[in-house]
Amino acid sequence: DEKDGKDNAMWKCKCECGTEIAVSQSSLLQGYYKSCGCVRQERQETLHDTCTFVENTCVEVLEKRKSRSDNTSGFRGVSKGPGGKWLVTIGFQRKRYYVGLYAKFDDAVKARLHIEEALHDGFVDTYKRWQDQAESDPAWAKVNPFYFNVEKSGCDFHIDSVFNSTVISAL
Repeated sequence: DEKDGKDNAMWKCKCECGTEIAVSQSSLLQGYYKSCGCVRQERQETLHDTCTFVENTCVEVLEKRKSRSDNTSGFRGVSKGPGGKWLVTIGFQRKRYYVGLYAKFDDAVKARLHIEEALHDGFVDTYKRWQDQAESDPAWAKVNPFYFNVEKSGCDFHIDSVFNSTVISAL
């Protein structure tokens, strides 16, 4: 007898864990629900056991990054901005950075890839290099802990890592 805001029938479902939830008919038909949420919670709890987290960053996610399913522009980190321009942002170490506004989509994608290479690829490469050095010389690793810090000033990204410091400008 219940309906959601879109006039879909609501179904009372019982999860394998025993929890009962109400789910809309369309959500069931489209496969949006596999459990009451316990499966997602279980995955979240075991994520740190299966992935390599360094400085609030999952190395595997950076290595295998892909576009989100809700992406509407066709490229990660690029969206329609004010005045019909293309807005470019990038997330890194639990922060979101503004890269710039671009008149052409191709320019926005190039800028995103440029910053992605510096931040994401740079982080992964630096971590792997540090890890190799740490394995071959544990005493060195104790004196030189891994770090990869990013600060943004204007259009410039200042990257300071265990091996070097550099400045990358958005295109």
